[in-house]
Amino acid sequence: MGASDLLTTDMNVLVHTFAMGDVDDLDLYAKMHIGRWCNTTERGQWLHEHARGWEYRTEPDTGDFAPEYGWIVELYCTLDSDELTYYYIRWPEPDQLNTTV
Repeated sequence: MGASDLLTTDMNVLVHTFAMGDVDDLDLYAKMHIGRWCNTTERGQWLHEHARGWEYRTEPDTGDFAPEYGWIVELYCTLDSDELTYYYIRWPEPDQLNTTV
């Protein structure tokens, strides 16, 4: 392990948030939207190339995000410090989809 390994820290960051309706298979629909987002947006394509890990979290929608029953999905990616610096300069806020998927 070299000195540069000690200076590199990976960080898990929130990159995309969206609401979903009350669906039968939450995991399937969430993964379909995430895949489409990764393939059709500049941010998603960049993260697809540079992220070291992906994780999404779901929670019931209480009406704060969208006025419907359903789910809030948050997508997190793991980036190293150099990639994280570039990411925050290029996209300072998480991508938030304000409509229900």
